[in-house]
Amino acid sequence: MKDIVERPKPSGHNLNISQLRIELWTDLKFLAYNLARKRKKQDQEEGKSQMLKALKTLRQVEQYYAFPGNSTLNIIGDFLRHNEFQILKNSIKEVLRLLVSEDYRHHTEFSFETLLKSKEPKQATDSKSRSRYFELLFVDNLSVKDENIINKKLSDVRSRKDEFVYQVVYSKSFQDTLIALVANPNIQACVIRYEIPFKSKNVNGILKPYITNILKDAYDDVPEYDLGILLGIAIRRLRPELDIYYVTDNAVNSLPDSALKLFQRVFYRKEDAQELHLSIIRGIKDRYETPFFTALKEYSQNGRCFSCHAHLARKFSF
Repeated sequence: MKDIVERPKPSGHNLNISQLRIELWTDLKFLAYNLARKRKKQDQEEGKSQMLKALKTLRQVEQYYAFPGNSTLNIIGDFLRHNEFQILKNSIKEVLRLLVSEDYRHHTEFSFETLLKSKEPKQATDSKSRSRYFELLFVDNLSVKDENIINKKLSDVRSRKDEFVYQVVYSKSFQDTLIALVANPNIQACVIRYEIPFKSKNVNGILKPYITNILKDAYDDVPEYDLGILLGIAIRRLRPELDIYYVTDNAVNSLPDSALKLFQRVFYRKEDAQELHLSIIRGIKDRYETPFFTALKEYSQNGRCFSCHAHLARKFSF
């Protein structure tokens, strides 16, 4: 029996961050498979070291996604630290399956723990009853505690009757926001809050070849309280289809008309969770129900123009 599960040789060139991400998860899976086969303590420690390095690299990418995201990497890291190698291997295999199949979209209130522990056979969800999934980008330099508070508030105001379901991705800086929007096509709405730092801590890592062209703006000397509107302008240039919401402590009537036109809605000082949720869902619904998109959906459901519909559906991530 061979001691090593060989990883198919990668292409060495990924066209985008999504392809890079799948390759990194695939590498992690093969490392986990090999670690699960090791019996000697020294070999296990070497395998763990390789996996820790791979996890550190993957974190640079996963911070820009709601699923699996860094929360899932934390769980995987716990399995590794506690030498639960079989669970580790199976967990990474399941994450990769969910990513490639996009089955995580079919769960309106998913978490990695519940998906992994589910004992029921995984069946395709009826497309007529499936909530359409997207991700919301929340821009603010928040602590994990504050992020959890926002998650709880937004979760509390959701309804099972909602036609759309979303999870939240958090960005801590101007540059991280642009990286997230290039990396993650699931992001379809963005909330910009208060004062935000300009610099990202993630510009010189594995993503550098993919993000250099979008990080040309030099706003290092711009006060943080002025970056929100500049970020709105940058988002409109990079992803013009997005719905953008702005939370500011300046009086709304003090903002220039050019700034107001950037945003679907401006909230003063503190956004109401229910109002924000309803605004986001309404904005997505309005885009989804445009005459062109509706006609294209109906056309594709008759068995025609499937490739065109699939391309547009990916763009809108529903």
